[in-house]
Amino acid sequence: MLKADVEEAVHCQEAGKSLGQNNVPNHLIKHVGDATIVAMTALSQILAERILLRSGLSLY
Repeated sequence: MLKADVEEAVHCQEAGKSLGQNNVPNHLIKHVGDATIVAMTALSQILAERILLRSGLSLY
């Protein structure tokens, strides 16, 4: 997952939606800074790699 993918997902969030599993309101996620986007991207990449490893696949 690329930083641009995370930025697009964040900006596509609809305001007024109910809280998700993370209990963070969408309006807070939409207004995060670049450092948070970078951290969210890194976390997404780690999670994707773990999922692939558990399935026997690899990113490399």
